[in-house]
Amino acid sequence: MTKAEFIQWAESRGWKMDGYGHLQEVRTSGTYRFKMSDTFVRREVKVHHEHGSDEWMRLSSQYFSKLFVNSDGLLVGTQQ
Repeated sequence: MTKAEFIQWAESRGWKMDGYGHLQEVRTSGTYRFKMSDTFVRREVKVHHEHGSDEWMRLSSQYFSKLFVNSDGLLVGTQQ
């Protein structure tokens, strides 16, 4: 899978590009993003701390070349 194919897949599933060139999705369980480089993607969740700051925590990651979409349209190949 290429980065362009990944972006097309994610946008077709409702993910939106943010101002930094990453894909974000807001769910009832939190805010998630795909942080992308030219060859690599990380899936992250925004964590809110009691003292008021926010940070992104990595959930999984992988090179685009190792990702693919299965017959059900789901992304396969990410590693924790």
